[in-house]
Amino acid sequence: MNPQTPTRFITKFRSNDLFWIVCILAVSILVIIPIPLWGIPDNYDLTQHMRFAKTFYEALQTGSITPSWAANDNMGYGSVGVRVYPPLVYVFLSVIQTFTQSWYDTLWISILVWIFIGSIGVYYLAKEWLSQPQAAFTGVLYALVPYHLAQVYQSFLLAEFTASAILPFCFLLACKIVKSGKWLDTLLFSLFFAVLLLSHIPSTIIGSLALGFFVLFILRLETLFRTVTRFTAAFGISLAATSYYWVRLITEADWVKHNSTQFYGAGYYNYATYLFPLYFNGTNKYVERLLWFNDIETILTLLLFAPLLIAFVTHAGTRDAKQRAVAAFAATGLFAFFMLSLGSKFLWDNIALLQKLQFPWRWLSVASLMGVLVFCIFGFQLLDRFKHRSRLLGYVFGGILLVIVLFDATQAIIPSAPVPRAEFSKKLEDLDGEAGCECWWPIWGKSGTLVEREKVSSTDRTVQIGEWRETSRSFTISPGQPSNARVATFYYPYWQARVNGAVVEIGIDGDGTMLIPFGREESAVNLIFREPAQIAVTKAISLAVWIILLGSILVLFFRRKAVNDANFVELL
Repeated sequence: MNPQTPTRFITKFRSNDLFWIVCILAVSILVIIPIPLWGIPDNYDLTQHMRFAKTFYEALQTGSITPSWAANDNMGYGSVGVRVYPPLVYVFLSVIQTFTQSWYDTLWISILVWIFIGSIGVYYLAKEWLSQPQAAFTGVLYALVPYHLAQVYQSFLLAEFTASAILPFCFLLACKIVKSGKWLDTLLFSLFFAVLLLSHIPSTIIGSLALGFFVLFILRLETLFRTVTRFTAAFGISLAATSYYWVRLITEADWVKHNSTQFYGAGYYNYATYLFPLYFNGTNKYVERLLWFNDIETILTLLLFAPLLIAFVTHAGTRDAKQRAVAAFAATGLFAFFMLSLGSKFLWDNIALLQKLQFPWRWLSVASLMGVLVFCIFGFQLLDRFKHRSRLLGYVFGGILLVIVLFDATQAIIPSAPVPRAEFSKKLEDLDGEAGCECWWPIWGKSGTLVEREKVSSTDRTVQIGEWRETSRSFTISPGQPSNARVATFYYPYWQARVNGAVVEIGIDGDGTMLIPFGREESAVNLIFREPAQIAVTKAISLAVWIILLGSILVLFFRRKAVNDANFVELL
């Protein structure tokens, strides 16, 4: 055997993307290993995510991908969050749960998958400018950036964490559309943007604004028409593919408490409290509510832009087409910092859509992505250009990374209040007997409603419960004086009632539950949750678009592969 053969094999293997993807996977496992070992990070959002996940899983068992009504929530009174909250996270969790049969394992596997996918997205994005090892380092850094890690360990923002894994692909494909305008890239952008829209609403809004800013920065006049055409088509396809969700969201948003100013403009949810630096807004609760944590992670994210400052001071940047895209990353990151800071307060005060994001620090999802790209691309460029200063630059960049890792370990991971497996299982068992967040109640629901636990109650009339399912209920009321039966289920316009076969109008009790009128005779009452025809139409449209979109991507992919293979044969 040639002694150089093993060396050649190793060199060839290291030049393969698979090697670096495996490396990124290994680091991703190390980053989340405290979760399967010690416990699921505890936070209020954890219980709400599990309420949604359990409802989606139960619906999946009956053959429905998206549930219509969360029947078991709020001690059986139900909730409508599953109708307006993006479904991707919970569909994904339900699929994993089908195999694991353990919500504990389902959660940590899901977190691992999304942190790995996000890092892979950054790897391929960075590889447009960096070597494979450098791009892999950039992907790993994205897994460690403070806000991205805190999304899971401190706040358990699972949907936002998922969206953060999708954003890198959106920026990668946006670059490719501007650069070449190929239809395969356009369709892939449609796919990832649709997935983003189905993952998290605030991240979709923030991501859309950031993508728009980024594209405007790198747009070229000579390809303006082509680029605008491609993006218009991409967004149109994405909207059609997700119409089953956003049509329902738009038409029903005003029926959900989360859409009221109570949950984005007042008290705990007052957006103005969370503009950076939070120190000037947190008043006497700055320490009590750990608002300092947000200030520090913002400052640490800002440190990732240090190479940009050095490059600017030393005039180390170039002005070629590729460098313009890098500059666009820096500009987009600085735009994100502006949007989360007090400097943008006048925008937040006057734009209701921004206020509904609730927390300005959500812009850190974009700032973090841009930060790791700027840090690595500019950092490696500086190290290459100033070789005689490489040690000094290494100390500076290494010091920033060391501070970030120490912050992650001591302030995000260790204090995450993990819930061990046995305790977590007990926590899930207790969910149905507890009240969920009032923000996901219908607007008719009132505090104190959940005290009465009887499914149906009527003065001086006997009630016999028949069927009691998620979207259909029936009961019989004995003869007596005409009255109303109070049903321990929140009123929602899609509930329909029949008494002895005749349609009756459902009333609303003072606490937001349903009132069913009946006469003197024995009354057989049937309740059914029936969605309007437009919901069925949009579901059919979305399904058709997804089939066409995925089929078109496969056709274009294999066509491109065939062309590349043919060119390779010609070269031989």
